[in-house]
Amino acid sequence: MKSKYPDKYCKNCNEVTERYAKGNCKKCVKENTLKFLKKKEALNLFAKAKKEADRPLFNKDSYNKVTIKSIIRDIKRNKNCFLYFLINKDNLVYVGKSNNNILNRINEHIKDKDFDSAHYIALRSDNVLDEYEKKYIIKYKPKYNKTVYFRDVKINILDLKTLNVYNWSKNELVENIGCSVCTADALFCGRIKKIYNRYILEANRENQHTFKYILDTKTNKIERHSIITLSDKLGVKQNSLWNFFNGITKSYSKKRYVLHKLKS
Repeated sequence: MKSKYPDKYCKNCNEVTERYAKGNCKKCVKENTLKFLKKKEALNLFAKAKKEADRPLFNKDSYNKVTIKSIIRDIKRNKNCFLYFLINKDNLVYVGKSNNNILNRINEHIKDKDFDSAHYIALRSDNVLDEYEKKYIIKYKPKYNKTVYFRDVKINILDLKTLNVYNWSKNELVENIGCSVCTADALFCGRIKKIYNRYILEANRENQHTFKYILDTKTNKIERHSIITLSDKLGVKQNSLWNFFNGITKSYSKKRYVLHKLKS
């Protein structure tokens, strides 16, 4: 029986079948996608485990548990300023502060935060609340405090072009790279991932393996590379490929390598 697709061989399984423009059949594309998703999930779990391992343990037994009785007792003692800690499965997930209305504040957090207990410190004056809150956030890095950063807190910034890591505060980031304060705030708080397509939080290093299609005009072959795999193939430093890989220059190595967009 004559094949319905005599010249449409899948490049992966070499069967005569319908295929996509890239040369692989639907079955192979589905299998490759599942493999990629499993690998990505494993990398994400590893990155999360590594991040959790770097966090110091929070000993909740050293602090007062939030109850109506304990709060009333401290207020009667003129301790009406509170620094509170939200705990989920023995992990500190949020640090907050409150004057008098600590129960209302914790009740508000139920709407958007996942926690199973709350502990606190009671103080007589609010003069040191900001300083204490800042110290706990810097030390324990609770996941729900992503938007709470202070201008003098230093964070590791990775320069994707040179692969240098700088320990900068927001003000130092603005001074050194010339961005606006709002842009620096957005990077520190996670609203944006990169500044100038170059500077990222060092904690996000694992997510930077972006792949692009590179055309070798000498052999007319198209290969899929990240900046890491391309630098390994060509035997050059990653920072020498940065302008080309990010589209600032149109070609590399005397116009031999160019970025290529596959037609869908």
